[in-house]
Amino acid sequence: MYMNSKCAGPVAYTEFLAEVCPFLDPHTVRDAAVFDYGQWELPFEAVLIAVMEKPRNQVRFDFNRAAGLAEAANIVIEGVLDPATWQKFLSWNETQ
Repeated sequence: MYMNSKCAGPVAYTEFLAEVCPFLDPHTVRDAAVFDYGQWELPFEAVLIAVMEKPRNQVRFDFNRAAGLAEAANIVIEGVLDPATWQKFLSWNETQ
């Protein structure tokens, strides 16, 4: 299912987190699941960074969901935790 930035938000982020949580440290998942007032954008970026610590062929997720979330979180141009988070994620995603 394709998701655009208009329907991306806390629910879509929580679904993405559930999708990648088997590949992440439990403490990372716990921390990423806690966000206040619908402010999921920063935890989402942190999850992308954590996901990239794994070899790409060991992680399964819906890329369209990640892309929609990245656009909605405004990290496509520049991230908060790392200005190049999305570009790094795209490069990581292309590796096998």
